Amino acid sequence: LSFSAFFENGKYVRGATRGNGTVGEDITDNLANVIGFPKQLAGDVVPSRIEVRGEVYMDKRDFVALNETREAAGEALFANPRNAAAGSLRQLDASITAKRKLRYFVYGIGELTGHDFASQQQLMDWFAEAGFTTNPETLLAPTVEAIADVQKDIQTRRAFLHYDIDGLVI
Repeated sequence: LSFSAFFENGKYVRGATRGNGTVGEDITDNLANVIGFPKQLAGDVVPSRIEVRGEVYMDKRDFVALNETREAAGEALFANPRNAAAGSLRQLDASITAKRKLRYFVYGIGELTGHDFASQQQLMDWFAEAGFTTNPETLLAPTVEAIADVQKDIQTRRAFLHYDIDGLVI
């Protein structure tokens, strides 16, 4: 599930789903319960306002464990990790979300005040410094040939990743 997280002077203040592209759902409390999600930005560079964009997901192993628990309790099973993550992030009770072992990756920004990033690589480096989790598969491919090699590699390893993917963002 795509999300936007808003930070003011380094403090997490609001989270929302992408929704219809204009209006999303408020997931502020639930996003705060995602494993490792920072409530305060770290590092020397702290923009006065920044919208961080990313994806919340459920690890395939956590999905299996969740469905085993639900089955033992006589509850309906989730169809797949994506549905489980989306439903978990939309819970009205944030304590339920906290129990679902959701994880996230960030990949980009929207609104930004108080700093500029010269490149996507500089932004990715800042994400790490600020305390965010980025996808370990993210890399800089300097040529079209290198991009094609990365695409082939990911397609080969896709089934062995611990999370579902639709494809690559280039």
